Amino acid sequence: MIVNSTVNAVLQLVLKEIEIPRSYYEKAVARHRSLGEWLCRPESTVAIFGPVVVPQGSFRYGTVVKPISATQRYDLDNVTTPSGREDADVAEGTEESIR
Repeated sequence: MIVNSTVNAVLQLVLKEIEIPRSYYEKAVARHRSLGEWLCRPESTVAIFGPVVVPQGSFRYGTVVKPISATQRYDLDNVTTPSGREDADVAEGTEESIR
């Protein structure tokens, strides 16, 4: 069916246009990881709680849409919660806790 293939082609073009670039996704992951590492550094007053940083909102659910104009930015939300391990070796658990 020509109609179905045309519609599919148009939808593929639209999806490609609004999809987040892989490099932006990787940058977001790196920023979440960096925040978790910063919160878990030895001199941090919250490190003893083993903070866990996870993405929230559209990044978490994989529904990020590219901003309409080049002057707009992606909105990167996160949630930080204590892991409940006050006696945890925070430096050892950092990488796992922020994934």
